[in-house]
Amino acid sequence: MKKIILILAVCTAGIGWGQDPIFTQFFNVPETLNPSFAAVNGSTKVNVAHRSQWAGLNYNLSSQFANFNAYVDNINSGFGISMLNLLETHTRYRFTQATLNYAYRVPLSAEWVFIPSLSFGFGNKDFSFDSLLLEDQIDIPNSIINLQSADPALLNATSNFFDFSVGGLIMNDNFWLGVGARHLNRPNISFEYNRNEKLDIFVSVQAGLSYQLDNIFYTWEQAQIRFMMNFMNQGVYKRLDFGAEVELESGLTMGAILATSPVKYDDQSHALNSLNLTTGFVWDFIKVGYSYDVNLSGLMGTHGVHEVTLTYTFDSIFNSSFGCWRCQQ
Repeated sequence: MKKIILILAVCTAGIGWGQDPIFTQFFNVPETLNPSFAAVNGSTKVNVAHRSQWAGLNYNLSSQFANFNAYVDNINSGFGISMLNLLETHTRYRFTQATLNYAYRVPLSAEWVFIPSLSFGFGNKDFSFDSLLLEDQIDIPNSIINLQSADPALLNATSNFFDFSVGGLIMNDNFWLGVGARHLNRPNISFEYNRNEKLDIFVSVQAGLSYQLDNIFYTWEQAQIRFMMNFMNQGVYKRLDFGAEVELESGLTMGAILATSPVKYDDQSHALNSLNLTTGFVWDFIKVGYSYDVNLSGLMGTHGVHEVTLTYTFDSIFNSSFGCWRCQQ
């Protein structure tokens, strides 16, 4: 039985694990979608995210993201380095990728700027097959378990690949619209020798609008509302997230994001996936976010999806001007 599970895992790895990990709080970790955010605000920024998904099932997914951006004013360029990790606890499948981002600011007017970008990454996909008990390890005559196995499938437990991505972003202090495209080289992610399992291109479109609430409620001098949208497409899977977040004068944030599937890819897919409730706070240069995804698809006993993000933004280490960083989170 163990060997059957192993063979199925290898044969379906390219199909079952061909989708990129995504985050509910895409607006707090936009570098996961578009490398152009490396040059958004003329400052230096560190942000991290942790996502725990479906802890109530035997299929728990855990994702982590860490990112560092710095802007160099003299050459109008932003540089970033990021790490992405995903672990599935049941099969011990792990996906890890390190990425270098470069973005260049092109002023269009006194208010508008265009930011094209490039990204290069190195990824690793791995199954921890050494935790499985294989057929040739069972020595029945001697009533022992051998520590070593000659099964050739163990040689294919790791897949490494190089990745190439691009992005574009047009924005001012209150509005942004971006497009990101990852895996343009369609790297081979197959665990099997002599097989080419190409990773599907991941395309995303992000948009946001920030509006000062004192234009409506005169007593809310520092409060603002941000409307956000993120459309993603990879292979047959399409997802549209949209919602809003309010930041009060005290720094408290509250919001809601609706995750939808605008196009059904099979008879089991749902139009509404989850209602994602967000909260957090902003204090000086620190922003903390928490979200909980309320499942709407009918999948029972998942215990939902928990996600925590932390962003620290400070003056550029290269003496750039400090921009409207809160508007572009």
